[in-house]
Amino acid sequence: TAAGVFSGLFGVGGGTVIVPLLVLWFGYGERLATGTSIAAIVPIALFASGLQAIYGNVDPVKAAVVGLPAVLGALVGTTLQQRLDERLISALFAGLLLLVAAELILPVEIDAGTPTIDTIDYVAAGSLGVVAGVVGGLLGVGGGIVFVPALSLFLAESQLEAEAASLLAIVPVALTASWRQRGYGNVRFDDAAVIGLVSVAGVAAGVGLANELDQRALELAFAGLIL
Repeated sequence: TAAGVFSGLFGVGGGTVIVPLLVLWFGYGERLATGTSIAAIVPIALFASGLQAIYGNVDPVKAAVVGLPAVLGALVGTTLQQRLDERLISALFAGLLLLVAAELILPVEIDAGTPTIDTIDYVAAGSLGVVAGVVGGLLGVGGGIVFVPALSLFLAESQLEAEAASLLAIVPVALTASWRQRGYGNVRFDDAAVIGLVSVAGVAAGVGLANELDQRALELAFAGLIL
């Protein structure tokens, strides 16, 4: 449920909440936690992006610009994960949390519609999409930490629009990574299904808050939590 709230609020998959809790509360190993997390993110991202679409915040074309290249990155990330020591994976995840906190504390936003988007911007956004996929496949998150700034910096999305498009872009990443992790035996689909289904109430609350409240205080609170 907490993962659903954060997903709806910040345009992320919720893995920054799911992975640590699976490790700390249920004794999962890092690989099993990341694989189960990315499978749980599929329904979370689908539902959250659907709700944001109802509010009119999702641009599917821009989501595809970053989301489709991210599929390649997800394949690379899941393959790379099998070759890394679990302690290193844990350290990389901790580094990701620090990056998430930094982005929330020092957000980079561009007003939608102000700059002119050219071919270079699309290439840059797509390249960051690949990076997001690698991060998602490697660490069991959706990649929103990279998707949101890519959409904001290069595709002229506002913060809320970038978060909404990020949620849609996360779906193919989560599907690809969970399929690959299943092949490695790193997914407990029963637990992933419980997490994904129970998150629905949290997603609804998060999306509602994202469209009604000033997000600055919420971003700082989340940054403090993950630090």
